[in-house]
Amino acid sequence: MTHREPADAEMRRESADTEVIGPPVPPRPPAKPVPGRFPWRKVRMWALIVGAVMILVPGVAFIIGWFIYDAPDPAEIAKKQSAAISISYMDGNTEMVKASGAKENRTVITHDKIAPVMLKAMMAAEDPSFETNKGFDPFGVIRAVISQTGLLPQSGGSGITQQYVKKANNDEASTFARKYREIIAAAKLTTQHDKDDIITGYMNTVFFGRTGWGIEEASRAYFDKSAKDLQLNEAAFIAGLVQQPKEGDPAEVTPYAKKRWEYTLDQMVKHEMITKQERDAQKLPTPVDPEKSAGKASKGPFKHIQDRVLEELSIPEIGLTEEAVRKNNYRIISTIDQTAQTQAVDTARKVMKDQPENLRAAMVSVETRSGSVRAYYGGEYGTNNRYLDYANRMQEPGSSFKPFALAAGLNKGIGLGKTYSNKSGARFPHYPHPVYNAVRGQPCGDKCSLAVAMEWSVNTSFIDMITSGDVPADAVRDAGHEAGIPKAYPAGGNTTVPTLEDREDHTTGAGIALGQYGVHVTDMANAYATFGNDGKRNQAHFIAKIVDPSGAPVYEATLKNERAFESDVARTVTKSLIPVASHSKLALAGSRESASKTGTHQFGEGDGQENSKAWMVGYTPEVSTAVWVGADMNEAIKGIYGGGPKHNIFGANEPGQMWRLFMDGYLGSKSKSTFAKPSKVIGQEEAPETTTPSTTPPTSSSRPGLPIPDLPSIPLPSCGLFGCPDKPSTTPSKPDPSIPTGRPTPPGRPNDS
Repeated sequence: MTHREPADAEMRRESADTEVIGPPVPPRPPAKPVPGRFPWRKVRMWALIVGAVMILVPGVAFIIGWFIYDAPDPAEIAKKQSAAISISYMDGNTEMVKASGAKENRTVITHDKIAPVMLKAMMAAEDPSFETNKGFDPFGVIRAVISQTGLLPQSGGSGITQQYVKKANNDEASTFARKYREIIAAAKLTTQHDKDDIITGYMNTVFFGRTGWGIEEASRAYFDKSAKDLQLNEAAFIAGLVQQPKEGDPAEVTPYAKKRWEYTLDQMVKHEMITKQERDAQKLPTPVDPEKSAGKASKGPFKHIQDRVLEELSIPEIGLTEEAVRKNNYRIISTIDQTAQTQAVDTARKVMKDQPENLRAAMVSVETRSGSVRAYYGGEYGTNNRYLDYANRMQEPGSSFKPFALAAGLNKGIGLGKTYSNKSGARFPHYPHPVYNAVRGQPCGDKCSLAVAMEWSVNTSFIDMITSGDVPADAVRDAGHEAGIPKAYPAGGNTTVPTLEDREDHTTGAGIALGQYGVHVTDMANAYATFGNDGKRNQAHFIAKIVDPSGAPVYEATLKNERAFESDVARTVTKSLIPVASHSKLALAGSRESASKTGTHQFGEGDGQENSKAWMVGYTPEVSTAVWVGADMNEAIKGIYGGGPKHNIFGANEPGQMWRLFMDGYLGSKSKSTFAKPSKVIGQEEAPETTTPSTTPPTSSSRPGLPIPDLPSIPLPSCGLFGCPDKPSTTPSKPDPSIPTGRPTPPGRPNDS
């Protein structure tokens, strides 16, 4: 017999059928991952998925957007830019001015009219890859997208083509949707139009500051030459201003403008547009004086109104741009009354005719109950190389600011019968200089009631009220702000200048009662209107309504009537101001009731007879009007209105005459209204009614046929906030450095007027 070993298969079958005796074998646990090994397979899978989504979704979105969104046509854009904005008088039918447009302050030029170096500088500053990119910079877009999430600081990320699309579409929204539309349109624009057309259209569109809408006007505004004649250093200067044009606006080159100029030149070297040697040879250019860089803007007093109207478009209540108004063919109905405006211009020209060359004037009249600007004269724009809007510049108001000091006192229960010092030359606690009264003959002894002090403009009484602690200087500041003086004025770019306080230490000195701090003429007219409106404040404004081509309203101004003062406070201030016009021989025709105050800012040290600024501000129940006369430089102002030799100008001279002539001319045919009387006496019993004594001594500026002027308050900083003695003043004692005095704006001091 032979022996046969079982086959492997048979052995497996038998083992499968064999009963196993003993405990069951536990299942093998799953294998543990090897320490340190990363699951790369899953990472790769998710990376592929995410990558596919990141490519496919934008790609699909791009394709969809390509068929939805159109690219702007540079020719059509140029046509729209040439369209003017119609601004009418308040009647809504009579056109006052056509604003902006190429024939005003934009000149649309062709590519060959721009200096090659200007084109290079523009690309270097805004989009170095412009000539090779497809309308947008992918890396810039990614940065912009991330910045939207807040992970990076806000950044534009837009190249020249994208910026051009944004300006053309008037779409400034900082959203993903806008960026998406912008990228599509920029890409289509690049495929449909030549690069030369795109950069030319862009440079015709953007704002460079001053009157520089478009490169041609910018060239003339900054360097008084055509864009084709710009040199390298000038081109780099202008190109650097596009991001924040107003930062480079002043005549003196700002640190921002210098930094951007250097950046642009460095970018030109980096991208091989110029050599390092060319860059090192450049000198920072000095722009021409802003007053002489008007481009082709319109001339005359209406240019200033045009500018104020267009500025107002951007306030939150309206929220429009010039481009939006032009693009949609909107029409602006202003608050300007044609009758009032004609009267204001005629009056200003009459009083200013043949005056000394250095003299300037401004006048603003607002409706008392609404703040609507009815007449606006900021000067003769473009005439004799004058371009500044004097109604929109900070000027020290002198004693015309005293009503706000009185309002602050009334708020604290201090009435018109309260008496304060009438001692000319007296010193006051915590005040560095003696204070003088420039007028004499007031009907009070060592102390004057506030009623008399207002009528006679007694400096010492108001300084005594502040320095005694009865009314802190901050309370006067607050009263001014409540009445309508803005808390800050624009100062270029995103910066502002605080009002009614010292710029260095932000304190408010007692001199605020004498008009130490600069304000705008418009705001003085409007702040006085608050008193005439029973203590209710409205914002001074130039736009009554904006309508679309069908006449449907897009925007309508509404009354705010915000409570600034209690009715009896406002009425008591008005009561104190009613005698002033008669006192100054400026009473309105037909015994029309008015409330007013003069003011002057003295020039230098001396006997108080020379001034650098003079004011008259006053109101009726219908309108509130402010008039300022001064000069470009800090210098003595002398006038000739009324005949005779030149005279020192006080508030009751040229400003007072302009105020009276305008008010009589405009209100002459209107019915007379009277002011509401206070329902109660605030504080102390009022002093007896006073009248102007016939023995008031004449001053060097009084002449037959002209009013006796309220003499000036007192200039700064050389003499401090004090009036002038009868004899030339001596050097004042040094101020106590521990006491904040609110140093005034140089170089004069507020004068009693």
